[in-house]
Amino acid sequence: IDQASTIDIFSQKPNEKTEHFIKYDFNLPKGMYDLKKYALTFTQGEAQNAVISRVSRELNIDINILSGNIEYIQEQPLGRLLIGIDDNSKEPQMIDFLTKHNIRVEEVKNA
Repeated sequence: IDQASTIDIFSQKPNEKTEHFIKYDFNLPKGMYDLKKYALTFTQGEAQNAVISRVSRELNIDINILSGNIEYIQEQPLGRLLIGIDDNSKEPQMIDFLTKHNIRVEEVKNA
């Protein structure tokens, strides 16, 4: 089990045992969206910024917002968003852009 501050446990990639307890379920019907899906975790205040809008404009890529929320843990915003894209050619640039803005990006295969 991970040991850290509460906000760090929820915002960083947990180990397997911790992930079992804190994994976020976007609760989408299976097979509803025929897109490549990514779970984004916004940390270090990025939940308050228009990062999705910026990456969409800068890379000229359409991003579908499928689900999301913002929770406040220890008075810090922690945003979670499930997005879908169908232009895989821009995927590496999108991931790089988001990562540089303190957003954890994980591909979701079963949502």
